[in-house]
Order: sequence, then C-alpha cells, then structure tokens
Amino acid sequence: MKRLTFLLVFLTCVTFQTRGATKSDYLNVIKAARNNLSAQYQQKLSGWEKTYIPDAFSGYAPPSFPVQLVEGDGFLYHVTGQAMYAKEAVKVLIEIGRLRTYFPAAYRSYQKEYRYGLPPMTNFFHLIPYIRSYLWIKSSGMMTPDQKSEIEKNIAQTADYVFRFHEWGPMNRSILRAAALMAASKALPKHPRAKLWRRKAQELAAPSLAKWTIEDAQIYNAVWLDGLFMYIDFAGDQTIWRQPVRHYYFEYLLQLQNPLGYQAEYGDNHGFWDQTARYMAIYERGAKEYHDGEYKWAAAKMWRAVQNDPKNNNIQTGLSYINAYLWCDDSVRPQEPTNKTTEVLEELYGKKVVFRSGWDPDATFLLLNYRNGNEYGKVPKDYLVNTIPIETEKPDHGHSDENNIGPFMTHKTVLLSVPSYFKRADFYQNKIVARKNEMPDTTYRLLPFLRRQETYRMVTSQKLHFYTFKHADVTRTRVTDSNLGYVWDRVITYLKDLNSFVVFDGIKITKPGLFTFANLWHTQKILNSGKHWYESRFLNVGDIPGRWPNPGKWTLLTYFPEPDRKREGVEFVYNWSFAKDLDFAMYRAVTDSMKAGDRLCFTTVLIPFKHGPHPEVKIKPISYLKSDNYPNGVGVKIVFPKKTILVTARMNLEMEYLPYQTRPRYTYKRGRIGYFWKDAAHRSHRMDTDARWAYAEVSNDKINFAFVEATKLLVDQKEIFSSFENSFYTFVSDGKLIHPAREKWECWEDTVKLK
Repeated sequence: MKRLTFLLVFLTCVTFQTRGATKSDYLNVIKAARNNLSAQYQQKLSGWEKTYIPDAFSGYAPPSFPVQLVEGDGFLYHVTGQAMYAKEAVKVLIEIGRLRTYFPAAYRSYQKEYRYGLPPMTNFFHLIPYIRSYLWIKSSGMMTPDQKSEIEKNIAQTADYVFRFHEWGPMNRSILRAAALMAASKALPKHPRAKLWRRKAQELAAPSLAKWTIEDAQIYNAVWLDGLFMYIDFAGDQTIWRQPVRHYYFEYLLQLQNPLGYQAEYGDNHGFWDQTARYMAIYERGAKEYHDGEYKWAAAKMWRAVQNDPKNNNIQTGLSYINAYLWCDDSVRPQEPTNKTTEVLEELYGKKVVFRSGWDPDATFLLLNYRNGNEYGKVPKDYLVNTIPIETEKPDHGHSDENNIGPFMTHKTVLLSVPSYFKRADFYQNKIVARKNEMPDTTYRLLPFLRRQETYRMVTSQKLHFYTFKHADVTRTRVTDSNLGYVWDRVITYLKDLNSFVVFDGIKITKPGLFTFANLWHTQKILNSGKHWYESRFLNVGDIPGRWPNPGKWTLLTYFPEPDRKREGVEFVYNWSFAKDLDFAMYRAVTDSMKAGDRLCFTTVLIPFKHGPHPEVKIKPISYLKSDNYPNGVGVKIVFPKKTILVTARMNLEMEYLPYQTRPRYTYKRGRIGYFWKDAAHRSHRMDTDARWAYAEVSNDKINFAFVEATKLLVDQKEIFSSFENSFYTFVSDGKLIHPAREKWECWEDTVKLK
C-alpha cells in the first residue's frame, strides 16, 4: 500500500511538472478574476467618477477595468452559455459609452481628432475586447434593439476614430489598430464604412503578416504577436502559419525564456515578469499551430512560474488569460528543450546570443544583445523618427544596447539586469560607452560627464564568431561607430566548468581625436570590494518597487585583471526607475588623444559567488595573462594546483595579413602571439599561436584545447596543433605560380598528451 501511495504521489508530481496549464486551469483563473472584478466594479467605478480630473492637453482617458470586465463576461457567456454573463456584459457595454460625459465639451476642441465627436474609447487597446464581448453575446437574446444600436454606435464611432488616427509599419501600435478595425468590420458588416475599416486593417496588417517586426523590445514583441494572432482570427486567413517568419518568432522567443520561466528583458521592459499572460498565450498558439511540445513546455513553465510568484495576483490579472484559453490545445504534450548556448536566432535580424547551462531553474543564463538599428524596415523607422519624439533609443523601442550584456542569472538569482522602460541611453547599459572631443574632469565623477550625451547614435553591428566547445563557448561581435570613428569587438567566453565569464573589449580607432571610453557594469548594491574587484547584488528586478525582490544568496564578483593603468571606480547613476533601490556603475575608463590605428582593451571577469566570507578567494587564482604583443593579444589565466586554464584573444585580426598580394595572404609568423605564465609550482610556460581565440587547460601530462581560426598552436615549443601544408595557386608577385602554405582551420578542439 505504501508503494502504491508513493507511486501515485510521484506520478502526480511528474504530471504537474510536465503538463502545465490546461484549458480548465485557464478557465478557473478567468472565472475567479471576473467574479472579483464584478464584485468590486461599482466601487471602482464610483471611485473613478469622484477622482477623475479631465485634462484638455492629454485628452479623454477612460478607465480600463470596465473593458476588462466586459470582455470577461462576454467570454464566459461564450464558453458556459450562462445568461447572467451576457446580461452583465450588455450593461457594461452601454456604460462604457456613457462614461465620456465626464470629459467636458469645452475641452474637446483642444484635441483635433475629436472634431468629429468624442469616441467612447480613445485607447486603441480597448476596442478589441469591447468588440469581442459584443460578438460573443450578439446572439444571446439579452440585448434590446435600442441597446444593440447604442453598442454598435460605440463600435462605429471608435472604429472611425482609429481609422482617422493610426500609425503604420510592422509594430505593435499598428497591428492592434489593424485587429481593431478588422474586428469592427466583422461586428458591423453592413455598416456603410465597414469596407473602409477592412481595407485599412488589411493595409496596416500587411507589413506584419509575412515579415519581421521593426521592434526590439520584450514588451512590444509580446503585444505585436498577440495583436497579430487576433487579427488573423478576425480576418479568417490561417495560411499565415505556413510562412517561415511566423515559425521563426516562436523559436526566437523560446530561446529567450530564462531559467525561471519568464521572457528575458531587452529593449523597453518593466521586468521579466511583465507580459506573462501574453507570452503564455503566444506559446499556446505556437504549440497548437505547429503541434510543438517545446512551445507547450515553455507555456507550462511560465504558468508554473506565475503560480509560484508570491507577488502575482491572478485575481487581478486572470482576465488576461482569455487568449491563452482560446489558443490552448490540451492534446499537445510538453517536451523540454535540450539545446544550451545558442544564437537567437541568426546574425541578420535577431542578433542575440544566449549562453545557457540548461533549462532548469538553477541554470546559468546570460544574454548578449548586439542588435543595432539595422537596415531592415528603413521606411517605417524613418516615419517613426519623424513623427514621434524618440531620441535616446533606436527607432524600434530598442535601447542604445548594441553589444550589451544582460540579463545574467544563475541559481534563481539575477546578477546583471538591464535598464527598464525609460532608461534607454547607452550609459545605462553593461557595455563600452564612448565620448569624443570632450575632457572629463578627473577630480570629479565620470558618470555625469557621460550623461551629457543621451541621444541615440546609429552604429552597425556584426557577428564575427560563435562557437560552442566542450569546456567553453565563445562569441565575438563587432560594433562600428563611423561617426565617432572606432571599432569595438566584444569577445565573451563562457567557462562552463567554472560557471564564469571572461569578457575582452578591444577597441580600434579609425578617426583621430580625444576619446573617452568607459567599460560599465551596473548593479544596485556593493557588498564587498578589493583591489580591482567588487562583489555586488541586485535587490529588485524591474521598475515597480518591491515587485520582484531578487531571490537567492548568489552575488556577482566583477574583476578587472588588467595590469595597465585605467581610471576605475564605482559611482551612483540614478534611482532605479521608480524603485527606491539605487543604481551604481562599476567601471574602468580611459581618456586620451588617439590617432587612427591605435588600440586599447578592457578585460572583465564575471564570477557568480554564493555569498559568504572571503570572496577574494574566488579571485585569487585569476590574473592577467602576459603576451608579447599587448594589446593585440590579450588573455586571462586561472592557476589551480594541478592545472592552469588560459583564455586568449587576438584583438588585432588584420595583423596576420601580408603587405603584398599572395594567397593565402595570412601566415602563422605574422599572426603569432606568445603568452606567458607560471603554474602553481612557479614553473615558467609559454603558448604560441595565431588563433583569434583560444582556450587551453594545461596540466603536467596533457592539454585540453580549443581554438577559432588558427594554423598552429604550440605549448613550451611543443607543437600541439598544426594545419596541413598544401599547394596554393597565387598571384605572381614573387615569381611563383604555385607555392606551399598552410590554411587556417576554422575551429578545432582536442586533447593532446604532453609527456
């Protein structure tokens, strides 16, 4: 009997862990949320009526809770057939239109869009749930002819308002208007302007149907896809699911789900806990349309995360799960993804890399976002730039975050976050920040100097390398600022066995001038510090005070091991959005007059640390790896009693090229850099290689190594790797048509015995 009981408990736990939410689960939450809001409705409405202060400048701003309630009532009638829901929906549908009487007629002339009359709903988010509720109860028999006429008039007046004042391009604000107008044409097919609404809806939706969005923001990717799927349902054309770009976004979002089950932040965001209902619905739709267990698993994990969130309140947010219910397919079985570090999804549009140790809640997760304001969608981006005031961000709700690192988390603890909604400028990011032709006051703080320049500056970005090996993963991404005149390569190495990261930031000057470069890393509290290292912790995640107190006991050790002299410090930056937690930046910086061709490099080691005494013990084995060609060759060494780990990067990629025409144009001799270290027994060693990046784990009897783009690698003069010599046809610059040479191998990893 005990065995049977244990088996039943085990199977129950397994089922809960894998199945996630069913339609029944979503329905129960929606019912509870609707009942709660219905019970509070009159009190909330009276409160709004007493406290609403009309604002001629901002225009009419009706409350959102009546629309939420009316959608819930309409939906529950649609699902249950219970007449009480339809009856309540009719009452609120009428009431929503009458609330506009609280906006004085004298104020209406200030808003040109009101010249044809004040619409019942001025927020384009409201029209879709209003129409859906009407469509769900239209045949209920609960409306009198006069009520039906008044509700349809509310729909028509708001649809006309949206028709006259719309934004276009593949983005959230456009697709929501398209969905609203398509819904209006479906609700009122015989209305004299229904064809105009439908035509405008098709026009606004067309750029989104088979194309990427121009937005790069965690919030707005959810709003855009949610609106797009509702548009598809209103339009009745399901052929969209055969288009590759639709499938692309489900894979894109899946790789951006963090170990806690939420969507990682990038661009405009309030915190990773935001937009969960929309993302859950999106994953459910992907699972349904493609019968994909990984999308179902992502929805299930997000559902469990929300239920386990002590600050989540389904009573308040439950009505947001309506689309999740509508799109849920209980026949799809969840299947956990198996990939780890990966590109998200490619280097042309997505332009992100996720370093990941796994998918469990304790896994390590770090996001690199190198997305620039790329060439895609130039016309709608130009339209936005010249229509609305956007100065500190890319014209896509993205921040000035090219090559930014974050979020970074491990063991359920956030170690590096990203700035939230209104903190878009470059100096709020974890990245290299550049200023030119101004001299900061060396006796005063650096951050106020950086804040003088907040406007977004257009740059280009590229992926140069992305490789995963047994012991290390590596990316190299490049940002080119043609305006200021520099090229910045960020090389990130994930040391899997140590669960730590080494970051090399190499800069090449292309236009002379007085430059300041700052290597910024943001946090909220410094717990400890020592020579070139800082132990830090985030207290709160997101921009709502106390919404997500950072759990766990882990902290981040940030270490600057470089031997050269740079300005270093920790400075207060700003109040972390609306929260009381302060934001500090740890940094190293250089100000100097530089000429074209000059180079410099910053090195940072990021080490997750379970908070306790003596964090310096984690730092002690790590130091800078000397090279015979700094800053063209840089490295870090980690010395243990029985082995030494080396991470190197050649920051000057062009030094390997010969000055005359021949092929291959590169040679080992020109690209070679020597690296020198002493092991735990103080024995001297060296490694010589022309690798653009290399990892080596050297012990007394063997070496585990991996490299990117090399012809040779030697340790203590012993040849560990050499590419094969072959015959090459070449330009006749030296009188030889054919000559022997070694070509570079793209990448390789191996283990070689040293004795």
